[in-house]
Amino acid sequence: GLSITQSKASTMFSLCQVTFTVGRFVGVVILNWIDPALMLTFHSVMCVIASICVATLERWKAVGFLYVLFFYESICYPVSISTDII
Repeated sequence: GLSITQSKASTMFSLCQVTFTVGRFVGVVILNWIDPALMLTFHSVMCVIASICVATLERWKAVGFLYVLFFYESICYPVSISTDII
């Protein structure tokens, strides 16, 4: 219902990937000072909140929270692996 073209949708998805990449780099810097388990907990909670917002909000608000979701999910996989090893 947003009336966007395939070209614009493709650009928006590319920007989501950029957001993910920025989140990964920011997360790596922050992990120098914060416990990985605490960081994973915070990012997991933020992913849940963003997912709920994407599912329940309408139109562009939901799209905005999709970018938030991409940002916070960026460190979930590498941190969960490193906390399992320890």
